[in-house]
Amino acid sequence: MSKSRGNVISPLDTMKTGGAELLRLWVSSITYTEDVRLGEEILSRLREAYRKIRNTHRFLLGNLSDFKPGMAVSREDLTEVDRWALARMAQVAERVEEAYERFEFHVVYHTLYNFCVVDLSSFYLDVLKDRLYTFAPNSTQRRAAQTALFRISDTLVRLLAPILPFTCEEIWDNLHVHGKPFESVHLAEFNGDVQEYRDDELLNRWEQLQEIRAQVSKRVEESRQQKHLGNSLEAKVGLRCGTEVLNYLEPFTEDLRYLFIVSDVELVEDPALDAQALEVTVSKAGGEKCDRCWTYSPSVRTVGESATVCGRCYAVLEDIGQVS
Repeated sequence: MSKSRGNVISPLDTMKTGGAELLRLWVSSITYTEDVRLGEEILSRLREAYRKIRNTHRFLLGNLSDFKPGMAVSREDLTEVDRWALARMAQVAERVEEAYERFEFHVVYHTLYNFCVVDLSSFYLDVLKDRLYTFAPNSTQRRAAQTALFRISDTLVRLLAPILPFTCEEIWDNLHVHGKPFESVHLAEFNGDVQEYRDDELLNRWEQLQEIRAQVSKRVEESRQQKHLGNSLEAKVGLRCGTEVLNYLEPFTEDLRYLFIVSDVELVEDPALDAQALEVTVSKAGGEKCDRCWTYSPSVRTVGESATVCGRCYAVLEDIGQVS
């Protein structure tokens, strides 16, 4: 930028349209050992990045509205996907703290942004919606999800605080409405407690599952674009597997339909395939649609005058006293 050329971007003008937090995010994103660039295209990308980070936290806070730290479940009651998310948070926290110590703020920004967008929004939070929205409010499974969300949010807001101080102060106030461990997030240290969930073996074991999930999601999306499906919950996924893939997937059998966000998953071993081969087919799920969780089930029950619910949702309604 040069005053004589008149191509200067005023920080005050930028703050009027995007706020000071946008400038802070830009400062953290640049590699200051190289030429520093700034323009409307860069600012536009950062506005979108800030929106995604903020929306991720809004989802976390929204699903913790009825949760208090005293409701947290033990590690043994966490599901495997909850432990995966916390192990991933621990891995990210370690990388971010090391980057802060080396003053590599661009590494901090990119690591936290990718965690919010890829690991949380595109995977963990997407998978978690069914458990958060359809299970009984006080069920162990739902409280397990909230336990993981609370610990992730508490760790994440501390790591982001040096970059987005005002945003993180707002998050901190809403996260700790039942009592703050510190009056301000800027008085809190980075949360080392999350390291107790570090589990590299678990993270490595889930890498292949995430690759398979991406493959399934691609085929489901193709079916949607071809108008064979309205949404993913109308789908039944068939997995024709080689021996090694089948042995890998069998322990996940009960959870696959939730991880893929479909109504049914069928695992079939095909000896004709290579041991590491996998073929994915997508068809229309059988049965009727549950009016409560929107999955398709071969057996539904009528509730009230016309609503039909699957067996799982009927059990939840019984538990919370909505049916007798």
